[in-house]
Amino acid sequence: MYLRIRRATHLAGSLVPVAVDKADMVRPLNRPIPQSPSNAYKTYEIARPMATHWRKGSCAEVECQAHTNGWQTFVDESDDKGQAQAYYIRRESGRGFVETFNEYGVTEFTFGAGQTCFSSDDETHRIPLDREAFFMVQGGDWRKRIGDRFTHATPDSWVDDFGSHQDQLARNQ
Repeated sequence: MYLRIRRATHLAGSLVPVAVDKADMVRPLNRPIPQSPSNAYKTYEIARPMATHWRKGSCAEVECQAHTNGWQTFVDESDDKGQAQAYYIRRESGRGFVETFNEYGVTEFTFGAGQTCFSSDDETHRIPLDREAFFMVQGGDWRKRIGDRFTHATPDSWVDDFGSHQDQLARNQ
């Protein structure tokens, strides 16, 4: 899984931003209708893989608002899912809370500040490691990747490659 910092595919100077969905599949945003086949494109990517460039962070490290200010969790215990959530909070979470019921019959759990929030359990709190991102180039675009992916040794060489390719495209027009 990659956290995409910047990704762009270009042809003749037109940048096409793209996003990555949960399956790590590239999905273009607001893409124009391609004027050329995939082999006419070159994709430039900066990536920081989660496994090698990030670590789990504590609530305090990421300045989590729930940790800083406390939070409320509302649970509707009228179904199995709600009952399981309430059971976890009461018996397994290890967090301190005040439990009340509102006028709709929903259980309100109020957690005081300074506690680890529930988001930290699923590793959504991440801290970047002091590692250089991967600066990569590959032939093709979002429709089809062509050839091997090349990883530049330095960001400057990636930028130079990008600029040279832009110049070449401008000369070919």
